[in-house]
Amino acid sequence: METVINQPRDLGIGKELTNLAAMAKAGYTASRRLLDAERISHDPAAGTAALETLTSPVITSTCTRVPGMRFPDPRVQALLGACCAAAATSSPPTACLPPCSSPA
Repeated sequence: METVINQPRDLGIGKELTNLAAMAKAGYTASRRLLDAERISHDPAAGTAALETLTSPVITSTCTRVPGMRFPDPRVQALLGACCAAAATSSPPTACLPPCSSPA
């Protein structure tokens, strides 16, 4: 990964060559923070578990079987896209989530 610092004064560092070590340290820190954020946001294990929860049938507390979502269905894709967009702006209310239990 390459980090370019166009305006080192934004980081409180002067443009002089004597500040090269400080700019390198600031660039390394920025790159490390970006890579950490990308690693956290791309956790395939969490994504697999979430997809399994959405596509598996559920038994409610009143013993009603609710079928899982058909993932290839375009309407399901649109709904999941809308949910992801909404989740990016706010946290979902946990009271509205269905209980997770295995099918009977």
